[in-house]
Amino acid sequence: MVQRFFKWLLVVVFFVGLCQLDLEKLPVIQRGEKLSRAEQIYQITASKQAYVLEVPLYNQMDDPALYNGCEVTSLAMLLSYSGYPANKNELAAQIAKVPMTNRDGTKGDPREGFVGSIEGSSRGLGVYLPPIKKLAEKYVVSDKLQTLASLEDEAVENLIMTGHPIWVITTTDYAPPRTSENWQTKNGQVHVTYSMHSVVITGFDDENFYVNDPYGYKNRPVERTLLKSSVSAMGNQIMYINR
Repeated sequence: MVQRFFKWLLVVVFFVGLCQLDLEKLPVIQRGEKLSRAEQIYQITASKQAYVLEVPLYNQMDDPALYNGCEVTSLAMLLSYSGYPANKNELAAQIAKVPMTNRDGTKGDPREGFVGSIEGSSRGLGVYLPPIKKLAEKYVVSDKLQTLASLEDEAVENLIMTGHPIWVITTTDYAPPRTSENWQTKNGQVHVTYSMHSVVITGFDDENFYVNDPYGYKNRPVERTLLKSSVSAMGNQIMYINR
């Protein structure tokens, strides 16, 4: 008798939870050809419904490790999901490279190539969007490589819901950098931080963006405002592949 009572109680609680869902606020997704590779994750709660793309996770520390290679590892995830097989070390070998310090005393420019050692055998910084985009053009027709001016909520949601993960430059803790430097390069001054990092946005819910982090975290939830603030601080370096 007691077991039957608890079974009925669980049923009542389940249906009450469903009734509390604000159906008008839930996004409506049509299953079209662009969504054929999208995974919809429904969480039966009163507040959350997450949409997450099944983007492969690659770890930059997997042997042979790229200790400073987050940008090319994230690019490998983006390319592979979009149907252009690539691995992190293949991309690392092809990315343009510049020294940490030039002979004239100026610093390497991350807008021109990867600064320093990507493998971690010596000091390294990272690389900005222009060389990454140029590298991606070896795999994808350039017209398909698109950028965003900023991480606007509606734009991110529309891209995810139509099967487009997003490559971004952020920081290791997804917050605006606490320390930074102004480097004098042969192309002029550039703002840099050693906490720079790159991830792929794979999904969203009401409060978070989900990211594949090349440090080994798949579909990691990050508060929207936090990620947007760090991406903005890093110059809104954002790219996706228009399929």
